[in-house]
Amino acid sequence: ASLAPVRILENGLGKKIEEGGAGSPAVIVGWSSLPEVGAVFNTYKSKKDAEVAVDVYARTSKKPVEEISTKELHIPILLKADVVGSLDAIRHELGKLVTEKVDFKVIGTGIGPLSENDVKMASANEQSIIVGFNIKVEPGAKDLAERRLITLNTFDIIYKMSEWLAEIIK
Repeated sequence: ASLAPVRILENGLGKKIEEGGAGSPAVIVGWSSLPEVGAVFNTYKSKKDAEVAVDVYARTSKKPVEEISTKELHIPILLKADVVGSLDAIRHELGKLVTEKVDFKVIGTGIGPLSENDVKMASANEQSIIVGFNIKVEPGAKDLAERRLITLNTFDIIYKMSEWLAEIIK
């Protein structure tokens, strides 16, 4: 297994720090993607120790067995939000809307404004929808979504988003 580049921990002022205490703002520089909220990560004194840990983890971890879906319709959905916490809230709301026959298949998530690349990813399936929460939509993205007939909507209130998604399921 290969390791990602070295991570650097910075305080809220952008200065390098060795550790961050509870309630202290900190930034980890060097991640290629956002880890899941609440994910555990470890630090090691040497690269060799880290490589051994990665090797042990790769050999001992097993992915959970996916349940066989009995749903008749999976609605592909791309989610964009202002912060990771909003994405978690949206996923929670999606879980509440699932019925015996219909569910949502999250095809992508992201933080920040909706871009043309997001629309291109969603347009791989003509039944995809894009939901944004507290974000801006770049003009090129909106035009592309209209041309490719991709349903796109943004919200600033979660329950309004839930109502709209419930209507889509119907």
